[in-house]
Amino acid sequence: MAEGYNRDLDVQLFKEGVNVQKKRGNRWINVIAYQYDGGEKKIRIEVSNKNTNPDANDKKKWIRQKGISSITKDEAKGLIELLEKALIKLR
Repeated sequence: MAEGYNRDLDVQLFKEGVNVQKKRGNRWINVIAYQYDGGEKKIRIEVSNKNTNPDANDKKKWIRQKGISSITKDEAKGLIELLEKALIKLR
C-alpha cells in the first residue's frame, strides 16, 4: 500500500521568482526545480499574488493560484530566464 506524499522527501534544487507589479498588489511567478525521493528531477511553476486584505494573518500573506491563465510579455521573458536557470539544475 502506498504511503502517499511525504514533504520531507521533496528536495528543492532551485527556487527563484520574478515579481511583476499589479494594481491589486504584487504577483510572483516562481520556478522551482525539485527531486522527490531520489526520483526524476522536475520543474514546478507557481503563481502567487500578495493578499491585499489588511487583516490577513502571516500564513495568508500570499495566495497561491492553481495555474497560469495568461501572462504579459515581461512575465514571459522573466519566466523563460528562470526556466533556463532551473534546467541547469536538472542535469
